[in-house]
Amino acid sequence: MNEQDLYSKKIRPWMQAQEAAGRLFWFKVHGAGYQRSGVPDLIISINSLFLAIELKSPEARGKDAEPTKAQSTCMASIRKAGRGITSVAQSLEEVQRIISEVEVLKHVQ
Repeated sequence: MNEQDLYSKKIRPWMQAQEAAGRLFWFKVHGAGYQRSGVPDLIISINSLFLAIELKSPEARGKDAEPTKAQSTCMASIRKAGRGITSVAQSLEEVQRIISEVEVLKHVQ
C-alpha cells in the first residue's frame, strides 16, 4: 500500500469521523509548487494544540521512512513556534496512537 492509498482508504475516513465527533479539526496538505516545501501531510488542531504528521508509505524502510531535509526543517520550525507537535506515521494505528498521546498531554499540562 503506498502513501496515497494509506491516506485515502484508511486515514481519511477515520479522521473525518473524528472531526464529525468534535474530537479535532484537520486537513490534508497536498504538496504543490505554490506552497512552502516540506509541510507535513496532516495538519491537526486538537485540545488547543497544533499537531503535524508526516505520512510515509507502510513499506518504506531506512531513509525512505524518515522525513526529508525540507520536512525536518519545517517540522523543527513548527516545534520551535510553541505548542507545536510533530511526528511521522506509516499506518492508521500510528496516527491513532499519536493523536491519543497528544490528548493525554492536554491533561498533563
